[in-house]
Amino acid sequence: MVITFIFSCSSGGDDPVNPPKPPKEDKTTSITLSTTDNKTEIKKGETLSFVVKNQKDKVLNDGIAIFVDDTKIEGTSYKFDTAKEYTVYAEYKGIKSAKITIKAIASSITKLKVVKRKLRKVKFWNLL
Repeated sequence: MVITFIFSCSSGGDDPVNPPKPPKEDKTTSITLSTTDNKTEIKKGETLSFVVKNQKDKVLNDGIAIFVDDTKIEGTSYKFDTAKEYTVYAEYKGIKSAKITIKAIASSITKLKVVKRKLRKVKFWNLL
């Protein structure tokens, strides 16, 4: 009889003194996308990391999707392998960021050759 009483009193129901808090409502109305170092021009082959923030400048980590040339990427970093202009934007719960353009440029110097030159000695009095 005592055992029944213990189980019936500890039923695990709601705690009237400390009720569970309802989840916070997400009030995000707009988002912005930027690179972590604010670069928009890089060398071909470089990787950029992106950050997505809401209108209160709070970084959003969960539920974001980043698109490079309309293709969803995994994570928040992308390696730009081809020299061209890329269009990047983010999406969060149906809200899209403004698009940013990342320009990946090819390295202009592929080989550097140093040439040694001889200098001639000129006497000053010969110039007069």
